[in-house]
Amino acid sequence: MPERGKTKFVDGLVTLRATQLHQREKRYSAKPEVDEELEAKRAEARKGTPRKAMNIGRTVMPTQNDIVCYTCQFQFVMRGRAEVTQCPKCGARLSLKDEKITGGFSDELVTAGKVVLTKSAILDGGSITANHIVLEGTAKSGVLKAYRSLELVQGAVIPEAMIDTRDLRIGPGASHDFHSPMKLGDVDVAGELKADIEASGHVTVRATGHLLGRIKTAHLAVEEGAGLNAYVEARAPTRPEEETDSAAEPDVPDDTDPPNEDAPDNEAEKT
Repeated sequence: MPERGKTKFVDGLVTLRATQLHQREKRYSAKPEVDEELEAKRAEARKGTPRKAMNIGRTVMPTQNDIVCYTCQFQFVMRGRAEVTQCPKCGARLSLKDEKITGGFSDELVTAGKVVLTKSAILDGGSITANHIVLEGTAKSGVLKAYRSLELVQGAVIPEAMIDTRDLRIGPGASHDFHSPMKLGDVDVAGELKADIEASGHVTVRATGHLLGRIKTAHLAVEEGAGLNAYVEARAPTRPEEETDSAAEPDVPDDTDPPNEDAPDNEAEKT
């Protein structure tokens, strides 16, 4: 038997706590086993996978439309989309619906939207009034009035007497020859146009366009590759304040002008 004085006695509770502490330290300090081959395959797969776009909200500006009232010809701006609106000046109820015409048409159509006459459309005695008109077919007779713009597409047929628009656009491949002088706003030529035009806005000749005749405008733009064979009278736009200043200034003789040597001497005349 071992001697009692040389034997070490250990408390059971202390032993249990020491064992639990050792297991806890081992569990939290040990690093998880990593399969390097599996991780390499996952990284390679992630390279070819596109990242998902972040869902970020964007503010969209409402559509802005320039409207001309077909009752009082008042021009105003409307935001958003609608099929009906009201003129802020005369209070008329305006239709903004876009229309497409196919086949023969001899009725009356009025809208502040856009009207497209397809290639099979034939206007014969009818009346069409709209803000924007696109003519692809034939207009024989009647009224074709565009308060904003008239676009003539390739194959369109129209007598020049029927053209009643503010802005005129000649589409690519279209060819028109107008003899009577025309007063327009903006003119955009992407096809061929021969005319005598006085434009208060911009005249633009596209790369596929050819403009002939006589042009009077303050703003002319010709793209590279375009054709221009016309007499152009380009005038710088005059500012109202300049005209007012020049009219208000009277003609005052300059006192610094040298005296006329040929004039007779006043004293000699008196003697």
